[in-house]
Amino acid sequence: MKKRLIFLIFVMLLIPIIYAQTEITFISPDNEDFSNYYLTLNFDDALHKEFLTTSKTIIKFPSAEESVIINLDNLKTPNNDYYGVEKIDTTKDSLNILVFPVGYIQGSVVDKTGNLVPNAKLSFTCHSPIAINFPEKTDSTGFFHINNMPVGECLIIASAGESVGKTTAKINKGEVSEIEIVLMQEVSKSSFVFVTFLLLLIGVLIVGGIIFLIFRYNLTKKKVVKKEEIKLKEKDIPLEKEKYSKKTLVLLETFSDKERKIVQFLLDSDNHSSQSKIRHATKIPRTSLSRTLKGLERKKIILIEKHGKMASISLTPFFLG
Repeated sequence: MKKRLIFLIFVMLLIPIIYAQTEITFISPDNEDFSNYYLTLNFDDALHKEFLTTSKTIIKFPSAEESVIINLDNLKTPNNDYYGVEKIDTTKDSLNILVFPVGYIQGSVVDKTGNLVPNAKLSFTCHSPIAINFPEKTDSTGFFHINNMPVGECLIIASAGESVGKTTAKINKGEVSEIEIVLMQEVSKSSFVFVTFLLLLIGVLIVGGIIFLIFRYNLTKKKVVKKEEIKLKEKDIPLEKEKYSKKTLVLLETFSDKERKIVQFLLDSDNHSSQSKIRHATKIPRTSLSRTLKGLERKKIILIEKHGKMASISLTPFFLG
């Protein structure tokens, strides 16, 4: 007796869970009132149908989560008007489900003479808020169809062999849009080769342009860095600029790194010094120092005087202004 009583209590507690009721409100982007619409719900293996008196209905779902396919049809139109797919939590007392206005496309692909083209390839460019399985080609007779197609415009391209055609389909809510794509344009092999060559050429030009811009950027960057280095070197020269002429200051900016080191040392040494002292102070190799000094002499920046094996270097009046 006790076992039967426990079983009955368990069943009574389980029934509300299994047959929990959920209030569903259907909403759409265009705020449609779904009164007098015919509702079809597909979930699991179950099918629910009813005429709505408002945009709401109460459904008993057998499980906590359900993937539901919703169709709402205004019987005054030739086709389904609203469609939606949603995974819902049926443990909630009330839910809002979004549905979208849809239409139907019935299409065919024909050649220039008007004959149907079976197995023609199809390509679709459409704005769709819901997932659609577009057909990849026409059927064995040359037709194709798309149900629950969101309203708006859709570009459809068809091709077979070397022929191609396209059209723009306009989908209206609840209506059937009949379209025909005529394969008019011939895509010859020579045209294909030309287009391929043109695309390759454009690709090469783009890559070349990118490489040129990178090279130019690096070159500009090096020039900027060099200018900054010159400015820093100018700061390193302990000059009292008011003691020197504008010519002297301008010439300093034109010197190389080695020339600058030599001239700076001479300026710090009362404008003259020996070649050996310059080499010791600047750390410039003997051969490179000799070549740099001769260059400065040609520019009339320094005067080199030989005293046997010794050489005396002094800044010229031309440089000092």
